[in-house]
Amino acid sequence: MPGVLTFPTYFDIIAGYYERRTMSKSPEMKIAEQIANLTENHWFNPAVLGRILSDQPYYTLDRIMELVAHIIRNQSIKHQQEAERNGNTTEGLLLAQELEKHIQVIRKQYQFKNLKLPKTAEEAGKFVKSLPELDRSKTRYSWLHDTNSI
Repeated sequence: MPGVLTFPTYFDIIAGYYERRTMSKSPEMKIAEQIANLTENHWFNPAVLGRILSDQPYYTLDRIMELVAHIIRNQSIKHQQEAERNGNTTEGLLLAQELEKHIQVIRKQYQFKNLKLPKTAEEAGKFVKSLPELDRSKTRYSWLHDTNSI
């Protein structure tokens, strides 16, 4: 109705958010969404995808294993959060938790040269501590030093 003020619904806001996100996506995001959509299909066969991906050159296999390691890390974190929040979890998340433990053990035993595995909490902490200290004495805040009063 003209002249009537209406507010967007929750679904309108979410649709707008996803519409803005879809304007420019990286190739990684496009492929991740396609894989997520395909896995929801009843006829999706993960063995076929695994077989195709495993029949690649060595460099590509290393990148695929990096991807798998990142998926395992993120699913392991999700398992911890879900278990703490409400105690509900899935077998897949439990498997990811156990695989993450094994990846950490293997990392301590072997120094990977070509694989870039997710950083552990200790490695991330060391990296943050190695960053140079910020010199905040030269920081200017525009609202304090603004000379333009228009």
